[in-house]
Amino acid sequence: MDSVPYELLTEIFKIYVSLQDTFPETLLNVCRWWHTVASDESTLWTKFVISGARQTVRSGGLSSTNDLGPWSYELTRDWVGIFERRLVRAGPSLPLQISILDLNEAILPVIEVISGQAPDYVHLLRWETLDFVTLALIRQNDDYCWPSIANLISQPMPSLKRLTLETNKIDFHPFPAAPNLEELNILFSRSPRIGRNNSFPILKKVQITYPSKYPLSSVVLREFSLHTIENLIVGGEVEVGSRMEGVYPSLSVLKFTERVPCGVASMSAPNLRRLILLCCNLFPLTYPQPEGESQHDNPLPKNRGVLERLARTFPTVEVLDVHQNLESLVRELIYGQTMFTRLKELWTVSKDCRKRVI
Repeated sequence: MDSVPYELLTEIFKIYVSLQDTFPETLLNVCRWWHTVASDESTLWTKFVISGARQTVRSGGLSSTNDLGPWSYELTRDWVGIFERRLVRAGPSLPLQISILDLNEAILPVIEVISGQAPDYVHLLRWETLDFVTLALIRQNDDYCWPSIANLISQPMPSLKRLTLETNKIDFHPFPAAPNLEELNILFSRSPRIGRNNSFPILKKVQITYPSKYPLSSVVLREFSLHTIENLIVGGEVEVGSRMEGVYPSLSVLKFTERVPCGVASMSAPNLRRLILLCCNLFPLTYPQPEGESQHDNPLPKNRGVLERLARTFPTVEVLDVHQNLESLVRELIYGQTMFTRLKELWTVSKDCRKRVI
């Protein structure tokens, strides 16, 4: 092992720690050379993952039991020490990558370590990415709804570049100051009240999956700074009304992973070049489901109506990706009704491939 050059071993270690469920501490126990290299390379120690799995500390390193039971306070003590030492090895200035994938009382001290503790939150200034996944309801000034977490995500995060919120229930406007945020992902979040008054002035990529059961608590895009968004990905099956309304002068790629809400007609994207439609049925559903006729009946005229609406709203599209089942309908619209008149490329997509057909 000593024969592997320092630079090569460092690159191998970087690949290792980038993988899921890996722990840089295991590198310290292989041999003295690995211990020396790993200890000296600060970039190996900047990732912090707090998950619901009961990750255990053993004499030979760390492991995950894949047990989703709550942490014990003994594990909390162990992980406080591990993360404190990891911060020391990371040094005082490198950006940190944070994942909080569970919430319970026992792990709050671990979160305090990586944030630098209230009221100063000295490490929060270094958070570059945050993945926050929890089903918990989070409120300000409510002792039963994680007030310490509410306080944490209400602090300025000047270095934050990528933020992912998944399945959250947050009923206030967190992250009030993230001036360098470039990517925002809000996935299946029930009450994602986030961003306000130009909180994210250089936002470039946004992905939102609207929850089917709670469409009225959907993200309102017009509360963001729309003029910088270049890539917008929208998921979900329900109608979201005017929540996408606004002018998107920089938007070049618009992707719908599921259905297309009628509210898309309230968008203006004069420079849109690529439109991606991954679902075989494009028309949105309503919640609660109306009585009488099934919403899934007569899909052909409904899909046609959505495509016509998209063609009118986004006449500048040059590259169109559609589900393979929609190819014949799109061809009919292109050649029969002269829609998507600037189209240069038509691609069909399926589960396993993407194929150019025009």
